[in-house]
Amino acid sequence: MLTYFENCPVTIDGTGIYATSASLSQSIATENIKALGLSNITVVGSEPPKGSFSADFVIHDNDIIAKMTGFRDSSSFFTCVAGPYTANDCLFTSFGISADPNSIITASFEAEVFGEIVTGTAPAQSGAAVTGAHSATMSADFSTVGYSNEAFSFSYDLNQTYILIYSLTGGFVPMIKEVEGGDESMSVGGAGIGKALTGVNGVVCLDQVGDMSVSFDDGCGAPRGSLSISGYLTSRDISISENDIVQGTVSVTQPF
Repeated sequence: MLTYFENCPVTIDGTGIYATSASLSQSIATENIKALGLSNITVVGSEPPKGSFSADFVIHDNDIIAKMTGFRDSSSFFTCVAGPYTANDCLFTSFGISADPNSIITASFEAEVFGEIVTGTAPAQSGAAVTGAHSATMSADFSTVGYSNEAFSFSYDLNQTYILIYSLTGGFVPMIKEVEGGDESMSVGGAGIGKALTGVNGVVCLDQVGDMSVSFDDGCGAPRGSLSISGYLTSRDISISENDIVQGTVSVTQPF
């Protein structure tokens, strides 16, 4: 029986998202064993099944951003669901948001998947009406990085890695999982070049700190969450082309 996209709602740790696409994958590493005196090859699984979950979505709820950024510093497993397919042992790896002028703001989410993906019954179709965050109604403060509050582009990224240790009898999932670290970054594009990367204390002294904050609304003005970051200015650039103004990008990064 065919499963259509209308029957594939997506949830992350029990929170429903307005996904425009989603994917679940898994694979298992194998090892070939050849024994003396035998012509055949025995194939065995050398590692537990592992895979990935990803979804692209629009920000349709005021709590979605806080839910996604709440995975920072967490090493807890959670459940990822796409229609009838469920991954019960997901581990967060990344979350991102991007915005361009006069457009719906899009977000992305990725997680590692441990163990098997379970197939169930396709859910019934829903007729819920959803409105997403829109760039025309967002507000921001980029003044500390050298741009006005009216920027040309914006992006946010949160990435996280782990230390995973398996036990002899632990099965498919790691016995010990700890957050190794990660980073949070925000980039904004505007007119001209952004603030210098270093200040008065030397050319390799990271003494330039930038603070950026954004708030999102949908097209009708209903709140759809907010973000803020305080970190080091780590990159800047400009681009120049015919019949255009000089445009630049500056990025702020905060490791953890």
